[in-house]
Amino acid sequence: MERGNIGLTTKEEDIIPVLGDARHVSVGSIYYDEAVSHLRYLYQDVNDIKQRYVFLGFHLWEFDRGIMWNTLGFSNIFEFAEANLGLDKTTVSRCMAVAKKFSSNGSSANVSMHLDKRYKDFSYSQLCEMVSMDDKDRWKVKPEMTIRQIRELKKAIKETDQNEDSALNSIDSLKNILDAAQHKKSIQKFDQLMKEKCHADQEQSEEVPGQTSIEKDFPEYLPDGQAKPVATSQQNEKKPFEYNKYISLQGAASSAYIKSRDVLSGRHRAIAIHFFDRNGKPVFPEISNLWLDVIYYSDSSYYVRLNKTKEELEGKS
Repeated sequence: MERGNIGLTTKEEDIIPVLGDARHVSVGSIYYDEAVSHLRYLYQDVNDIKQRYVFLGFHLWEFDRGIMWNTLGFSNIFEFAEANLGLDKTTVSRCMAVAKKFSSNGSSANVSMHLDKRYKDFSYSQLCEMVSMDDKDRWKVKPEMTIRQIRELKKAIKETDQNEDSALNSIDSLKNILDAAQHKKSIQKFDQLMKEKCHADQEQSEEVPGQTSIEKDFPEYLPDGQAKPVATSQQNEKKPFEYNKYISLQGAASSAYIKSRDVLSGRHRAIAIHFFDRNGKPVFPEISNLWLDVIYYSDSSYYVRLNKTKEELEGKS
């Protein structure tokens, strides 16, 4: 039967669809019969597409959702529609998009075959142009506007959005520049404070900063019989922590230096630290609630020494 003569009263056995790959078609199956039944509605919509474009979009969407095109041997809805309805891919996409966007349900997950009353005064061509617009901009389109006017409006909205994005990017760039400048200023201030502190340490020390004496500072590392007797005055000599000397040492020499430094006097001589994660849960139980000897501190750094060895903390001794 000719497509133009098919209506709701047409019997399914009188509808002969164009098939794709016949190897995947089971004529007479319940799925085949369902696809042919839906095809009757699609034929009716196409025969009166100017009035039934929302119906056509809905029925195409329903046909695609049920993968009925596969039942008739096609790879997708577009191949099926071109062979059976004479519709190209663009027309199929637009019909389905209009039904999804402007049906009374207003949701691509639950499409209706009835146009939302807010868009009843718009033509199909106008709705096709409005599909790509955001909800916040679509209200600017009026039914009396021509297709050209709608396209000019879309172009103006796009240019405005691009200018806003450019302005926001410029603000972000300026913020990044200011943040970088502030970061650089903070680093320079920290460096200056460290230089002033090192200079003060140099003035207070009788030794050359950074110069280490093995005989004086680490006699335990000398071979047997080479350690020199230490005078009583030297035994009683204070051994404060010096940052510039510490950073010049490595390995065993660094460890020995930390071990030999005196604890600070006054209220900073010992502290107890309790560790928590950002959720407030206690962490590092092996060193929490232990008293630590403070050998050096500055505005933002503490150098502390435990009364246990690393092996004792790890339970290896």
